Amino acid sequence: MAIENEIKVLEINPEEVCRRLEELGAQKVFDSTRTITHFDTVSQDLTQAGKSLKLTEEGDFKLTATTPVSPGIYNEIKTKIGNTKELLEILATLGFSPIAEVQAPRISYELHNIDYDIDFFPGIAPFLEIDLESAPTQQAQLLQQLGLENNRVVTLSTPEIFQEYGKNYFEEFKISSYQSR
Repeated sequence: MAIENEIKVLEINPEEVCRRLEELGAQKVFDSTRTITHFDTVSQDLTQAGKSLKLTEEGDFKLTATTPVSPGIYNEIKTKIGNTKELLEILATLGFSPIAEVQAPRISYELHNIDYDIDFFPGIAPFLEIDLESAPTQQAQLLQQLGLENNRVVTLSTPEIFQEYGKNYFEEFKISSYQSR
């Protein structure tokens, strides 16, 4: 189990952030579209408790279970999945059904063991996610280097960011039926 400590910088200019990261020597490690599928029970036990069970296809498949510890701090269990069809069957047997699915482009960089992910979700402005697990005291310096010191910085989940825009993530990307992969 890992405690995630990440920030999200809202309403960024992706081209400018990419340019600055590359000037700083960051290496681009991913540039593609991810498929993110959230699961819940019929009674929506997870969603109502602020928890999450999601499957992310980002070149490979990752299953992530998330539980909030405090605002912006989450306990996360992540594992790579080899056989998604069997996983989906297991989840269905346990009473979990897919409730939301989105295609979301992402550009990822690494610099000095810090992950920088530029996320593009339909219906909201692009944002930058920075994993501060290895460098929490460097936040102000990192933002200044990227020219983002005046941007709004939050410790919200993506569904919570949608709420900031007056939108419901789970309604925006709600699925009524699910075809197995």
